[in-house]
Amino acid sequence: MAQNSLIVSGIINPTNALVKQELTDIYEAGAKALKSPGVDLQPVKREMLRLSDSEADLVIEACDMLFAALFEYEDGLWKEQNARNSVELVTGRVSIGRANAIIESLFYGPAARLLWLALDRAPIAYCGIARISPTMNIIDRTLKATPQK
Repeated sequence: MAQNSLIVSGIINPTNALVKQELTDIYEAGAKALKSPGVDLQPVKREMLRLSDSEADLVIEACDMLFAALFEYEDGLWKEQNARNSVELVTGRVSIGRANAIIESLFYGPAARLLWLALDRAPIAYCGIARISPTMNIIDRTLKATPQK
C-alpha cells in the first residue's frame, strides 16, 4: 500500500468503506450530484491529488458534493434576495437550508478529512471551490479538519 494511502496515514479513518458509506449517507440525505457540465467545471481533478484511484475517487466525490452544495447555497441566496413573492422567498430559503445542511455534513466526520486532503494536495484548485461562496469560510472550515499528528 502506498505511503500516502488514506488508510495507512490515518488521515481519514480506518477504512475507506466507512468514508464511502458516509458520502452515500450524505447523498441519500439530499445532496445533489453534479451533471456532466458541473463535473467539468469542478476545479479539483484526480491527477492533482497524487493518490490511488480508490482514494482519489473518494476525495473527488466529496469535492463534487461540496461544489454542488455551494452553488445551490448561492442560488438560494439569490432567489431569497430577488424574490417577488412569498413562494419564491420560501423556495430560496429552503435551498439555502438544504445546501447548508449538506455543507455542514461534509465538515463533520471522515468526509472532512477528504476535503482537507483536497486542500493539501490541490490548494489552488480547492481555493477555486471555496471562492464560490466566500461567506461560507470553506478554507477555514477545511483547516479545522487538519489531522492531528
